[in-house]
Amino acid sequence: MNRSYVLSFGIVALGLVGLMLLNISRFDWNASALLHVSREFGEAYSVPEGTVLYEDGGYDGMLYMQIARDIPEIFLGAPTYDHAYRWQRILLPALASLLSMGNDSALPFVLLGVNVASVLGALFLFLALAGKPNIHAFTLVGNPAALVGILFSLTEPLALFFTMLFLFFWKKSGERVTWGGAPALALALLARETTVLLTIPLLFLPFQYSAEYWNKRFRNIFLLCLSFLPFALWMLFLTNHFDTFPWETNEGMLALPFSGILSLLQHTAASPNAYVLSSAAFFLLFFLPLIAALVSECLRAPQRGAPTTMILGTILAFFLFLDAHIWNVLTSVGRVIPALYPIYALWALEHDSRKTRSLSAALILVSTTVAIGIALSPHPFTIAP
Repeated sequence: MNRSYVLSFGIVALGLVGLMLLNISRFDWNASALLHVSREFGEAYSVPEGTVLYEDGGYDGMLYMQIARDIPEIFLGAPTYDHAYRWQRILLPALASLLSMGNDSALPFVLLGVNVASVLGALFLFLALAGKPNIHAFTLVGNPAALVGILFSLTEPLALFFTMLFLFFWKKSGERVTWGGAPALALALLARETTVLLTIPLLFLPFQYSAEYWNKRFRNIFLLCLSFLPFALWMLFLTNHFDTFPWETNEGMLALPFSGILSLLQHTAASPNAYVLSSAAFFLLFFLPLIAALVSECLRAPQRGAPTTMILGTILAFFLFLDAHIWNVLTSVGRVIPALYPIYALWALEHDSRKTRSLSAALILVSTTVAIGIALSPHPFTIAP
């Protein structure tokens, strides 16, 4: 690894450490603040002594911590936390449970370590593909899924890493699914269920080739189906265990196309606040110009970079159907599909220009600004006895 790689990694690592320290400095330097455990949840689930308890509500990180504590119970009996929707994202809690070796007090540090390592790992893989540092590589770190995921102990950084690992094998093999890439995709699905949107266009890519390529490309479909199998079996297990399909609580996520975006623009004009403005910046500075760039590419040169364009276009099309409550908050819309950022970085690298570099810079700027704002936000808290 040459000096530019080491320098890039050093800057990113220091930036992530600085962001984390900025956040926990407001909570007496207590790393459990990154779990965002509400006082009510902490009291109900008897969280470890010394855990920071937020008086103004918690966030999903506390749920993954509890799932990590409950993993033995889901196989031996009834888990304390019984919401199937969160259990489907089992990979991060499972790793945390394994690495903490039953020490609940270590979970905040394990979750933080896994997420930081995941983001840095994704950056390393992309740099290995790119051959040299470039601004598109840093979108693997400077995006809402990575930064919000670290600050809230969420599953998106791990999903981002395994998606990037899959795409690394995919690109190295001439855009074919490999025996190395299939397990990576399977793990990405177990980290975040929306990774399934990555598999949909990949299933149809073989049909873009003439019949003489069918035998070679059939393996793509077989390996994609194989990578989906662990996730499907886990869904069946959860459905049987909780007597409800894990995606059922996600019904409010989708709406009529463009309705969520129109709601965002309406709120931006009528009653702007920090949440709405950050999401509006993401839409106006990154999402909308990216859509325009893809449409322009398809009109000018339909075959150029077709696979990455097709995958990226499919993911962006899904965003058009997201509900208003998703679009109105960047911490929701920006991390709903972690696979967006690795495939965007690859597409931008293939289409490197002043325009794509501006898009990458805008994404990094908006994401970093929001992350710093989150880290600086004051919250009343107590410490679990």
